[in-house]
Amino acid sequence: KHFGGIPKEVLFDNMKTAYVYNVGEEKWEVNVKMAAFAAHYGFVPRRCKVYRPKTKGKVEREVRYVRTSFLPSVGGDLSLVPTARLNELAELWVERVNARTIRDFGQTRMERFAEETNLHSLPEKHFEYRLPEPLVVNREGLITFQTNRYSMPSDYRGKQQEGLLDPTNRKLTLTCDGVIVRTLTLAAAGLKEKIIDLRIVRNTLKHAQGV
Repeated sequence: KHFGGIPKEVLFDNMKTAYVYNVGEEKWEVNVKMAAFAAHYGFVPRRCKVYRPKTKGKVEREVRYVRTSFLPSVGGDLSLVPTARLNELAELWVERVNARTIRDFGQTRMERFAEETNLHSLPEKHFEYRLPEPLVVNREGLITFQTNRYSMPSDYRGKQQEGLLDPTNRKLTLTCDGVIVRTLTLAAAGLKEKIIDLRIVRNTLKHAQGV
């Protein structure tokens, strides 16, 4: 989205979220989720060959460049800087770097990028990265997820819920027949807590009393 398009190929380091080594067949295979992600956006994932400077070196060199050029400009203890502020500083740093003329080409990075014509257009819908979690509301109007129980509107008792778990923020969005019912902020797994939303209880009582 930042670059306004998709390249034909994307180069990945040997991380398990991108590539998995099949011991039985003695070969590297694209992670199933990564394959779906690449198919959705229409690019070919490529794996860095171990110890090969032309591939793996490209990835690691960028990390070193950020560490030696950007991070020192922040100053102080990085752990005390909020993530939002770090992102702001990173964007300002990128603007400064992109405005510099590259000696070998006589152009800035932005001028060279303006000549880029090989990017595919973005699809209308973004890839669904959230994990599917099908759940059923029990007779008490609760769903159970990772040993904890959460209240649901009484109209959905006994009905199947299509859950989508966001692993980045521990939120679970529940839909029924394409309609969003609730978005839960999950408690820690294993607590065996019963978490009641008082607003749902009040609405259920009003509905029962015909108010």
